[in-house]
Amino acid sequence: MTARGGCRHAWCGAAVVLALAGAGCPAVAAALIFDRSPPVYRPAERPILRQVPGDTAHVWVHDWRGREARRLGAASGRSELVLPALPAGYYEVVAGAERRAFAVLEPPTRMSRTFGVMTHFAQGWDPDLVPWIARAGIGTVRDEQYWKQVEPEPGKYAEPARYARYMRALRRADIAPLLVLSFANPHYDGGQTPHSPAGRAAFAAYGAELARRHGDRLAAVEVWNEINGTFCSGPCRQDRAGTYAALLADSYAALKAAHPGLTVVGGAAVKVPLPWFDALIARGAAAHWDAVAVHPYGDDPEGAARDIEALQQRLRAAGSAAPIWATEFGTGAGDTDAAARRDTAAYLARMAVVLRAAGVERLYWYLLRDYASFNGMGLLRGERDPLGRLAPTPAYAAYATLIRLLDGADRVRREPTDPRTHVYRFDRGDQPTHVLWAPDGPVAVSVDLPAGARLTDLVGQTHALPAGTHTLTLDRNPVYLRGAVRHLDATRPDTLVADAREDFRVAAAGGRWRYGAYLMPPHAGPGVCAGPGAEPVALRVRQNAWESFYGDPRWPALRVSAGNQHPAGSQGQAVWAVRSYRADEAGPVQVRGAFRRHGKGDGAGACILLDGTPVFEALLPPGAGQRAAFDLSVPLRAGSRLDFVVTPGPALDINHDAVAVAARVSRPRAGE
Repeated sequence: MTARGGCRHAWCGAAVVLALAGAGCPAVAAALIFDRSPPVYRPAERPILRQVPGDTAHVWVHDWRGREARRLGAASGRSELVLPALPAGYYEVVAGAERRAFAVLEPPTRMSRTFGVMTHFAQGWDPDLVPWIARAGIGTVRDEQYWKQVEPEPGKYAEPARYARYMRALRRADIAPLLVLSFANPHYDGGQTPHSPAGRAAFAAYGAELARRHGDRLAAVEVWNEINGTFCSGPCRQDRAGTYAALLADSYAALKAAHPGLTVVGGAAVKVPLPWFDALIARGAAAHWDAVAVHPYGDDPEGAARDIEALQQRLRAAGSAAPIWATEFGTGAGDTDAAARRDTAAYLARMAVVLRAAGVERLYWYLLRDYASFNGMGLLRGERDPLGRLAPTPAYAAYATLIRLLDGADRVRREPTDPRTHVYRFDRGDQPTHVLWAPDGPVAVSVDLPAGARLTDLVGQTHALPAGTHTLTLDRNPVYLRGAVRHLDATRPDTLVADAREDFRVAAAGGRWRYGAYLMPPHAGPGVCAGPGAEPVALRVRQNAWESFYGDPRWPALRVSAGNQHPAGSQGQAVWAVRSYRADEAGPVQVRGAFRRHGKGDGAGACILLDGTPVFEALLPPGAGQRAAFDLSVPLRAGSRLDFVVTPGPALDINHDAVAVAARVSRPRAGE
């Protein structure tokens, strides 16, 4: 944005703006830096900016939502600028042409053993980062000590210097490591996933060596990583469950012999794959784990509870009392703009709360910092980020806030409300904290509070609320309400009648939802989704290594699952993936939700058809975080069909065409 009579830089959606004196916009050579790295402060501390550009007229500091927090006076002629002490939160500041991020955190009440983070110190990260893990209250990290480096020659063990360094740094900071036993070793089974008795025995011996080496400093190890996904080679690919169950059994025996008190985490699963755990349990794996590892990645944090509860039922039926650990969860890969960073922070808090309320005992966010192809997922930024080397992201402040307010809770539950409004209660002793949000907000909620209540936003800024009734406007960014709540009213003016994700079932035939496919020529007509007219072809229940879904063996790529749809292509023909809602009564409804796609290829189409006629169309182009939201008023007849459709892109390239689909149908309340 350019202002008359001068030069003004503005970043759309960013959290800072700088006004420069003069008519021009001179180039600035100075590189603005803080007095510490990462720049994380306590509320009483005053951040210091160094190498301030000499032509700076004003510095504006804005909060995480882009609202002005401070406007500082002229900085011209000063190479160093001391900022005022700020309340807890995430901030960005600009001086000259430079923009930098920093955070202010309240001190943690304890080092959490519940909320952890994934690190890659084994891959060469500098252990100097460890104090900044502790500063957020994160008391456990997940990292590796690779088999081929621990056993560089058959039967001879080594301790690489970088492993010893990071383990010492963790110990000094009172951070407990969870070590992943991984991966193959070229001296055994040809460097493939260990599958022979000799290969499994050697892998188990390597784990036992680490257990003896670290002793009581090591409380838990995880046997392998995501073997139902990427990390499986050789004969393992023909029998993943059998290979892993045998590897886990041998490793468990050796680890317990070396360190009886060690927690052995098994499962090695990406997502929450119920078919995978069925196969493991059938092979006796439940006798060889003390905790179960899942990686509940997905676009819908609120839906994670359903899968966790289904897995808990399977474990109980198998006689296993093992708790579930989410040893990875995260989002945001490739999304690094300001809005995406805020969304990642909100996702982190929502997923962590949902998982804890579902009974997940321990959680590890992926990743501590942006790294390699995982830019956008870090709590801290990367080495060369334009907002500062290893500068905090909103997710760092959000995680620190969540840990400070919720860690150590001995009772957690979801409060009964409209299913679209999420209210969770965490009791730490006799001190309740409610966490509230509405993914489809803004939504008004009324709360009646006694004196002493405090409201804290996503990144930690807090203010007191007087006694009485207050209206809170909720959106997808959680807020924390500390203190007793005398009454809470989350009534909405409409009633939810259908939810595409929550209603998804593979066991029950019929119902209001059906799953199918349209077979279409590549260009059936104008627009993304020219109406196909006929009923979709019905699909049947199938499953892969991580989920049950609806598909058809004629088109292996075709899939309709709880949260996703993937189209297919065959001999120049487009195969559209469809979920259909059948109305059981006439009347107006509101249809809200979104289609979301990540990835390359030629994009994908998304549309909604009412009795075969398009009422919504969008093209989701290649790229990260492509989203098409809809909010439609639709008149339905009894028996009307609403089709939610995903199509291949215009070139019928179906690579990366998995599209997350969220859709809800609601009716006005009587008299509204």
